[in-house]
Amino acid sequence: MAKFSKSKGGGYGNILQNLFKNKYLNRFVEYIYPPAPIVNCIPKKKINKIRESIFKSENKILDIGSGIRRGVGARIWRGGASENCQVVTLDIVEGESVDIVADATDIPSGIGPFDVVIMQAVPEHVANYQALFSEAKRMLVEGGYLYVEMPFLQGFHADPDDYWRMTLPGLKHQVKDMRIIESGVSSGPISALVWIITDLFSSLTGYKKLNMCIRFLLRWIFSPFRYIDLLISETNASSRLAAEYYILAQKITPYK
Repeated sequence: MAKFSKSKGGGYGNILQNLFKNKYLNRFVEYIYPPAPIVNCIPKKKINKIRESIFKSENKILDIGSGIRRGVGARIWRGGASENCQVVTLDIVEGESVDIVADATDIPSGIGPFDVVIMQAVPEHVANYQALFSEAKRMLVEGGYLYVEMPFLQGFHADPDDYWRMTLPGLKHQVKDMRIIESGVSSGPISALVWIITDLFSSLTGYKKLNMCIRFLLRWIFSPFRYIDLLISETNASSRLAAEYYILAQKITPYK
């Protein structure tokens, strides 16, 4: 079975936020926890177009992986974008925000169809990502939308497993039987650089707590630079060296 579960703070975040036995110290660490190394840099005009397509009033939405309602993936959800939609969340493990516990590569009968399927930072954690895309398409009604965000230049982050990275042409290949509405860079090269620098220098020693402290400091030092991605999001450098890509595609023919 394909196992995936996107924790809110990532694997490192969960470890750091539960580093101490004292719950008050853990809460304090969570409060001062540094920002993510990447930032969503999709231009506002395109973000609005994505929202207009997938959050139409009364749309039924399948959110595979339980969604990312805070952090870099939260941007499309902000401003109450989905408040008039029926959002159903699916994950392989039980959780507070999980409606359906199931294998996303083999979704049981009786679930769906949906107007929209969303997968944010999910395919890289699924061993059989081809089956994942196939099931996502099968869940869609005719004319329905599939929205995907998937990393390219990001460090290894098992949550609990990490298998794949994909270029934008590779992502387009996964939906070659659909009509592509929008695609591009969702997180740029500066974000990728911040991720790599913080991971590099916080993985050099054999002492876990020291590594965590190094990463904690480097995240606060370098994370502000990630906002440069907002200025260069549509450059050739950004498209070639993106931390993450996105795609919005529409189902136009029956998918079996």
